Amino acid sequence: MLKHAAIVWALILVAQPALSEDMGLYLGYQGGSYWLNGEFSHGGTRRSDSGRAHGPYAGYRFHRYGAVEVQHLYQKETDERITYEGEVTVVSLRPTLPVNEKWEFYGKLGWAWIDGDLGLTANSFPGERAESVAKNVPLFGLGTRWAMWGLHARVEFQFDGSTLRGEATDIGLYTLGVEYVF
Repeated sequence: MLKHAAIVWALILVAQPALSEDMGLYLGYQGGSYWLNGEFSHGGTRRSDSGRAHGPYAGYRFHRYGAVEVQHLYQKETDERITYEGEVTVVSLRPTLPVNEKWEFYGKLGWAWIDGDLGLTANSFPGERAESVAKNVPLFGLGTRWAMWGLHARVEFQFDGSTLRGEATDIGLYTLGVEYVF
């Protein structure tokens, strides 16, 4: 029995550095695509559009199964119908489900502060409409993360149910990111 306890203790001591090297502060950068989807009061039809988003993020992994994270995204889109330029700051809790030492799934539950300028021009609308958007809304997300070559790569999907222009409009975001754990 004592021999088994010694083996288990030795395995715990050997495995601990592998688990703890992923703990602590991490910094990263992500880029991807976002979309706006919702109803605009002129004409009663649903309109949607998409654009690019990118920005830095930082977090602290306090446990193998959890981290807190802050991210700041720059969003910009311009075409013949909708122009949108904005910034989003997100603070979130990131519960994690490790699959093995190099791969994990995670969720995100947080709060987003959205600040931007929205312009709308279309054939069915008279003139151009423009307004500033300043909202704070709950944010949800799912992602996966791989450890490789001293860096981590991640793919993430985030969405909220924010209200732009006083009506139900969804904003979603797909990103690919790279991070370094200190």
